[in-house]
Amino acid sequence: MQAKSARARYSSIALLRKQSVAIGICAVILAVMLLLAFLLYLRIPSEGFDASTYAFALIGLIIILFIVLLIALIAAQEKINTIFSSLIAVLEYNSRYLYRFYRQQAAHTFPVASVILLGISAAAVIIGATAGTTADMLYLRAPLFVSGAAVALTAAAVHPYVRAFLNYHFCRLLGKDRHIVLARGGVITSHRILSFGFNSTTFFKAELRRSGSFDCITLHYHKRRGYSARTALIDIPLPPDSDPAFAQELLRIYNSSDLFMYDKPSYM
Repeated sequence: MQAKSARARYSSIALLRKQSVAIGICAVILAVMLLLAFLLYLRIPSEGFDASTYAFALIGLIIILFIVLLIALIAAQEKINTIFSSLIAVLEYNSRYLYRFYRQQAAHTFPVASVILLGISAAAVIIGATAGTTADMLYLRAPLFVSGAAVALTAAAVHPYVRAFLNYHFCRLLGKDRHIVLARGGVITSHRILSFGFNSTTFFKAELRRSGSFDCITLHYHKRRGYSARTALIDIPLPPDSDPAFAQELLRIYNSSDLFMYDKPSYM
């Protein structure tokens, strides 16, 4: 009952409302795309190809992408519920303070996803331009150009700076981005959900350190993918007016041998 009450107590904070809104928007778009695909299917000729055929194929790809996205969002929601079952504390900040921290993090993050997506976009445009030189492949030009443009926009959207900017203004609509959730089983911020023990992610130590102009509690963990493993970390800024004893208590909890005993009471 404690986990349910904790989840209900903080259900109105922006980072949780954002997840629910994202699931709702994705479901609505998917329903619209399915209806559009059905209408286009009725217009496809029994022989040959026309614009309806290519539009149907493109809508089909979009539907697949949104199905995958919806599954990922629902899985993330389950991770959130699991993390709240081992709640330690919910840190509260000034929204501008947290936004400055995320911008600082973005400045030190290499945009791997953006670079990969830009490469895919460039490949699609090049293939589309090449396909347009032959008559039998001319029909591929428009879908490839549209796909390349869509991937390029996605690459811009996932860039760390752009994500920080969009996330800040999106959360302002939902009550401002002012919270970070700390739990024995993971961490929830407006930018990511980190669940220890999920997908071979293993927590191993915490420390207090200075990150740029922010005092942080830094959580170190191992991330295993296949036969390879790497060490990673996540910096959690401490609220500027927080008691030093609070930081020491967080450090004690995360470095204790009974960290994953979920029956322990939360700090808050």
